[in-house]
Amino acid sequence: MFFLLINFINFYCVVPVNKDVVITASNDKNYYITVFDENVRMLKIKGGVFNENDPNVCKIISKNKKFMFKFGMKYLYKPPKSTTLEAKDLEEDDVGFSFDIVEVEDGFLIKSSDGNCLTVSNLLSMTEGHIIDGTKCEEKLEQIFAITLLCFSEPGFTLQEFLGIKKQKSTSDFDKTPRKSNHDLI
Repeated sequence: MFFLLINFINFYCVVPVNKDVVITASNDKNYYITVFDENVRMLKIKGGVFNENDPNVCKIISKNKKFMFKFGMKYLYKPPKSTTLEAKDLEEDDVGFSFDIVEVEDGFLIKSSDGNCLTVSNLLSMTEGHIIDGTKCEEKLEQIFAITLLCFSEPGFTLQEFLGIKKQKSTSDFDKTPRKSNHDLI
């Protein structure tokens, strides 16, 4: 029982629930799950600078021991009789919106309600990205994702310390120069 409690606590500490995150390919952090209209794609995006309204920023919502993925106003949806993932307005009782997140060595598997894993599939084009399908779980590279917490402003000292961000030491002489008051400058 104690072991189950530790696993439960560890899992919920690893998956940031109700926070802004990005979901990337575990082997290349330049590939992000993005949502445009009802299309869900894995798209290469360089730069890594995001704001809250970007189509690749997600909130993971926990409900009844399952997870929902919200991108803007749309939610990831895996239709029961289709393999292709979609983005739709939430319908509360539809199990197609519910997913499991399973931690594996290199990241996470995201399992739909029918037991299939989200899988990066065919490349449509460089601008449209890869289709994401639900296929049999095999823990192959195309099924393993990284979930990364985002901070849209500079995190405070406590959060920096928690995330392991070391404070940068300044190498500028400007920081060592004594400051003059406005009165001294007049």
